[in-house]
Amino acid sequence: MGRPTLTLDFSPARLRDLRERSGLLVRDLAAHAGIDPSALSRYENGKRTPTPAILNRLAHALKVKVDDLLADDSAVAS
Repeated sequence: MGRPTLTLDFSPARLRDLRERSGLLVRDLAAHAGIDPSALSRYENGKRTPTPAILNRLAHALKVKVDDLLADDSAVAS
């Protein structure tokens, strides 16, 4: 039996919205999270999905919970 894989329903739109609400440019958030700006751009455009570790770093840099970067039926708190 294989190990179960973790599937997160990441929301590129939420990431972009939270970044814009915080007043950060892509390069600024990328620097705070310790990732390449081009990787962040791919996450925001839905071309790649961040790993759970990267999601944690992005949430920390944005001062939000990881759950705020995941898609669900509720809105992001203002």
